[in-house]
Amino acid sequence: MSLLGKKVFVTGGTGFVGGYIIQALIKEGAQIVAMNGIQNDKSFLQNESDQIEWVDVHLLDPSQLSDVLQDVEYIVHAASIVSFNTSREELRAVNVEGTANLVNIALQSNIKKFVFISSIAALGIPEFGDKINEDSKWTGEKGMSQYAISKYNAEQEVWRGFREGLDMVILNPSVIFGVGDFKRSSLSILNYIQKGVKYYPSGLFSSVDVRDVSQSVVNVLNLPITGERYILNASNLPFKDALTIISKQLNVNPPVKSISRSTVMVLYYIKKALSIFSSKQNALTKDLINTLFSTYQYQNAKAVEELNINFHSLEETMVWINSNQ
Repeated sequence: MSLLGKKVFVTGGTGFVGGYIIQALIKEGAQIVAMNGIQNDKSFLQNESDQIEWVDVHLLDPSQLSDVLQDVEYIVHAASIVSFNTSREELRAVNVEGTANLVNIALQSNIKKFVFISSIAALGIPEFGDKINEDSKWTGEKGMSQYAISKYNAEQEVWRGFREGLDMVILNPSVIFGVGDFKRSSLSILNYIQKGVKYYPSGLFSSVDVRDVSQSVVNVLNLPITGERYILNASNLPFKDALTIISKQLNVNPPVKSISRSTVMVLYYIKKALSIFSSKQNALTKDLINTLFSTYQYQNAKAVEELNINFHSLEETMVWINSNQ
């Protein structure tokens, strides 16, 4: 199937991932209708500005969505709040209720396919072992971040849409890296590492190139696939190895000393106590600590085989980033 001349509505288009998705769709000849975001920074898409119809709609306003989707054929829902520090209420409003509204309007609007950009966080914790694939079952909210819970619940809205007749596919990317502003989205990790990191945790680091995410969206729209989910993840590297690769391309010294979970927990409680006397929010959260020491391995075989994705390695991604700094 060709996307030439097909109208695609993209949420999160002013974000890091959404911008790359829009670029990839335009290369396929798609007509883009994109939602203005809170950040509303369109500088990344300045070369494509005349090929994008920007609209002022809110995911929590069904009437606005209904007007916009009247002649749209495909939806790529990439807008969400990604944070360990955001309140449960705010995460639910945007990530869950916003998705539910979009699904409901899509069901009324004869949308041909709905692609939801979720997260590996929504896959939960494996019941046995450390390996996680698309068939892994959600084992409950215990030990899960509010962000993970919100993305899981958002997925349930998309699955509901499928049961009611909506063709849909869910993509579950890991930490997404690519060329962009280090102060935005998941790239803020690179901003932190660029300042120099002395210690590494014992967990595994899972990441994916933004080019592979955007290509996955294109392939999903072009292929006769529905009712599926795909993990988008290039590798599961020990943090020491991942930080060494990243540090090398950022021209900073890599960490050489390990740090234990107990030491990090002590730091957490110290920072928590000090935050009482400061208006600054503690960036070191229990959810982040769980991530740093997690040893889960996210399997990508399904995306490789069914979406024909040849994932870039973390080193290839970082070389690309370094060459475009």
